[in-house]
Amino acid sequence: MAEPLQSPAISRDAHAVGTLPPGPLANLLEEAASHIPDRPDRILALALEARDLAGDDALGQAFAAVYEGFARYLLSDHEAALPLLTRGLAAMEPLGDLAGRSLALGALASVHV
Repeated sequence: MAEPLQSPAISRDAHAVGTLPPGPLANLLEEAASHIPDRPDRILALALEARDLAGDDALGQAFAAVYEGFARYLLSDHEAALPLLTRGLAAMEPLGDLAGRSLALGALASVHV
């Protein structure tokens, strides 16, 4: 009988940061995720900080846009949320980050409900 496959231990929330490498940017986004849905003001502040920190990192910018859009949605600013989430999703698709796409699509669905 074959032995069951062992999953590697995951020490961070892969859904919150997808394939971003560990570091300050991933830490900011993980903290932002920890405040969903109760602290949209904090999510927004962290997303803006992440956007500045990401510089020219396409995936980092995409995640920052998604978290900013999610925060705007939670703050009932749907008109601002929609383009941010759409831009974040469009940027993630060619990068192949499935967790990020899932986060963006879920947030987009929430805006449209």
